[in-house]
Amino acid sequence: MNFKLDPIRRFAFFLIVFAAVATAYQWSPTMLVHLGSTLGFGLVLYMLYSWVSSKHKNVWDTVITCLIIYLLLHPADTLAAQVYPLAAVFFAETIKFFI
Repeated sequence: MNFKLDPIRRFAFFLIVFAAVATAYQWSPTMLVHLGSTLGFGLVLYMLYSWVSSKHKNVWDTVITCLIIYLLLHPADTLAAQVYPLAAVFFAETIKFFI
């Protein structure tokens, strides 16, 4: 079976599989909240910045950025510590769209 994907989608698919394995390995509801909040917040920012900005970026770049932040930053036990990955996603997406 030959997948005909461009390099960005191929890398995003690799990170999706890697994130799924990492989530399954350290299974807990905290991991799912961490993944959902990081990826969800990044996609919401992507939609907001695409609407506000004149630049049109690829959504797969946002998915890759969010998954890298998900894999690098450990999930937080408290809700207050969950702000750090969201702040990292906010800064990464803002820099990507406006700088």
